[in-house]
Amino acid sequence: MARSKKPSAPAHVTTVTGDTAHITPVDPADTPVIARLLLDAAGSPADVATTTGPAGWRVPAALARKTGLG
Repeated sequence: MARSKKPSAPAHVTTVTGDTAHITPVDPADTPVIARLLLDAAGSPADVATTTGPAGWRVPAALARKTGLG
């Protein structure tokens, strides 16, 4: 049986401040892929907060590391 590969993270910029990470996609077309990675790995959808300036997500730093985005 073949193992499914974990999807790789598209190009992004991550800024970590303390226990919080802000993730911004380089290409806005990658938004659904990054959102899916974060939501699939989050313990609760409430851990993934969208931001508008700059567009992206505010998540716990541990979640960003877990998904390969941090």
